[in-house]
Amino acid sequence: EADDSDASENVNPVPRLTVPNVYPEPPELIVVSVPAVRPKDCIVFDATVILMTAPEDLTVANFGPLLSLVGTWEGHGGVDFSYHHEEGETGNTSYFERVTFSTFGPVDNGNQHLYGLDYRMAAWRSDELDQDPFHTEIGYWLYDPEAKQIMRCFMVPRGTVVIAGGECEADATSFNMSAELGSTTYGILQNKYLAENASTVEYTLSINIGENEWSYEEDSVLKMSIQDELLHHTDTNTLTRVAD
Repeated sequence: EADDSDASENVNPVPRLTVPNVYPEPPELIVVSVPAVRPKDCIVFDATVILMTAPEDLTVANFGPLLSLVGTWEGHGGVDFSYHHEEGETGNTSYFERVTFSTFGPVDNGNQHLYGLDYRMAAWRSDELDQDPFHTEIGYWLYDPEAKQIMRCFMVPRGTVVIAGGECEADATSFNMSAELGSTTYGILQNKYLAENASTVEYTLSINIGENEWSYEEDSVLKMSIQDELLHHTDTNTLTRVAD
């Protein structure tokens, strides 16, 4: 039987995000491959596949407004309005947020050529910065330069997946995306429990990009089993760049 005791010496470590000491360090990040990527566009580190974008492809014409979002961002002014089960009522939660975007592509779907950002997000309640995040997201933001479609594909660990999209010019500094339950294009999937008790029926997102900062307003519209009226679960924040 082969001796693997020294194998770790030849393994390239997965890069880690580092944050100021006041904040807990997010978990290790693994960038995974997406379909239809040519092998020559990839660098492989063990189980990690990093999708490389040639420098000449890093243009606004290809990435649209997503190119302005590349880097690491932080925002201390987040406000989450949601239903608080412990109190049995709605309320606001202030939060600190950290987001990373890194480029990849093109990804070829036949004649469609997508350019995108690998996306990682974590949020901590403002009074729990020394604890685990209360919310995380992973996914991709994508731009189709020919169709002028911008997309946000993400998953949250509650068992919900969203693909939101909308029209967007390449030089736009503000844009909107949306998704609806039941749509076969820009839609929402959720686990059975959520579908029965807190179903997301609509999602909207507005983005505004400035000089070394960007802000968002998002609204997840929920059909709750405990009330007749729809609940608008909203989140807003402004983030500033802390690393390229």
